[in-house]
Amino acid sequence: MPANSRNSDPERAIELLVHALSPRQREVLALIGNGSTNAEIGKQLGISERTVESHRRRVRKVLGIKSTADLYRIALAWAKFWKPD
Repeated sequence: MPANSRNSDPERAIELLVHALSPRQREVLALIGNGSTNAEIGKQLGISERTVESHRRRVRKVLGIKSTADLYRIALAWAKFWKPD
């Protein structure tokens, strides 16, 4: 397969990984990747900190993420490519 194939595109790989998430969950994931705290995310999105925590738990469950470190690695990668709707 050619090196410039869509399958080797990191942006596409991240999109496929987070495809199962809701738009709000993808937004929260991007904000985590940008270094925002739960409180900051909540304030920015107009939701409670507890709701942000719920979104984080759901993201971890849907993506099969076991550790906080893995969550941050994926969030950092997603934040590079995410574009708000």
